Amino acid sequence: MAPEKTYPATKIVYPDEPLQEEYKFGLVMLTYNRSECLRRCLKSLAQSDFLPGTIMLMVDDCSDNADTIKLVKDFSMPQLPVVKIFLREHKPCMIHKNLQLGLDMLSNQHHCKYLAILDSDTIQKPHWFNSMY
Repeated sequence: MAPEKTYPATKIVYPDEPLQEEYKFGLVMLTYNRSECLRRCLKSLAQSDFLPGTIMLMVDDCSDNADTIKLVKDFSMPQLPVVKIFLREHKPCMIHKNLQLGLDMLSNQHHCKYLAILDSDTIQKPHWFNSMY
């Protein structure tokens, strides 16, 4: 058996109860500063309908903007767990590596069958997720 993969980050998990081992749908969002865009995106996500068995992973690439950090830390959704990863070191042009971190974690650790990438500056319509599925 392969050793469990470790991630170069500190995780904060919401909600406080333990996460399931398996989820059908996994959403990954990368963010770095740009708090106004992120604020609008998170507001639209909060109004979205999600299917049961969905988990969201937010990867903050070591933002140095206090408002962005607070938005990520405070964001929660009652209908799905949101795992938050705060990277310890910002490295420009690492978006692909950070995205891979999120996709690997969702597919390997939470066994998601379907994965979607959310852009932190995109506004989603309320039923976008069900339409996509």
